[in-house]
Amino acid sequence: MIYRNLSIAQRHKKNFPGAQDAIEKAISLDPGNAANKVLYGNILFEQNKYGDAKRLYQDALSRDPENASAL
Repeated sequence: MIYRNLSIAQRHKKNFPGAQDAIEKAISLDPGNAANKVLYGNILFEQNKYGDAKRLYQDALSRDPENASAL
């Protein structure tokens, strides 16, 4: 949870490398967490990395089909 929150804070500051580092750590600690995958997808989307973001959204939906944030 700490790394997720750090990622959110870095994202709001537009520090995308810091946000990516933090969310990657969060995902490594809890690889099945769909919300973390969505957050990572959002970070990548904001950097115009649409293909990578789409893959993360699809992964999140496969883990949690009811996750509207991944749509």
